[in-house]
Amino acid sequence: MNSGLFRALRENGHLLEDHVGGCVLYEKRELVEKLLKESKGA
Repeated sequence: MNSGLFRALRENGHLLEDHVGGCVLYEKRELVEKLLKESKGA
């Protein structure tokens, strides 16, 4: 959980947002994919 992806998600509060059932990361999959692409380009 110390990856750049999870660090960015934690620091920006994305893991604390309300969501409806399941996994917040699945609901935010477009954001997660964007962060992954940015981290690969860095």
